[in-house]
Amino acid sequence: MFVDDSSSDHLRVEKAQGLTLTVKAGRANINGAFYWQKDDETITLEKNSATKSYNIILRLNDNDAYRNITLVASDINNGITRSDSIYDLVLATVTVTGNASEIKGSDITDTRLDSTRCGAVTSAIKSVQSLDLFTQVTELFKEIKAQNESEMNANRTEFNDWFETVKDTLDANTAGKLSNRISNIEKMIMENHFTTVLLTEDGTLVDENGHEILADWAYKVK
Repeated sequence: MFVDDSSSDHLRVEKAQGLTLTVKAGRANINGAFYWQKDDETITLEKNSATKSYNIILRLNDNDAYRNITLVASDINNGITRSDSIYDLVLATVTVTGNASEIKGSDITDTRLDSTRCGAVTSAIKSVQSLDLFTQVTELFKEIKAQNESEMNANRTEFNDWFETVKDTLDANTAGKLSNRISNIEKMIMENHFTTVLLTEDGTLVDENGHEILADWAYKVK
């Protein structure tokens, strides 16, 4: 269970580089034992040929000889342990695709507010769940954007090849306009700055001076 004051990042699991995860600094109360991780820590998962899921666990080992609390990555099929000597809090679950060399943000599911797996000590954290959802959606958007850029580059190559075969059948004016429009669309996507004229049933929307009115927008991604 978390002990939190002003931050929702206590022990948040995030992607780092490759198959390495970062567990943010933070504090917790784990079955009565206080835990304070002053700095970010890392955990590196193994590459596998098959897709595997892991629990990222904060584990209390409390026996007659000693007491310690450690971060553990455990196969999700092993479940979680809660006994007299071992007590687990699951900070997140992470899925690693077979033969993948990198963990994506969308592969990480934050479980800190799941009372059956971890949970919060106080009601001070009011927005962690929505923030975590936003973080996962943002990561997914970034991945889709990167994939779209790759596909767009492939489409550009395919278009250029096609254009070379038909440009001689088009007059210079038509060919030039077509090429410019494609370039403008690509530029807007790459720069995340979009403009377009506004249309009505009567045609293009204009102001009192006859100038076209444009819509202008960008997508906000943190």
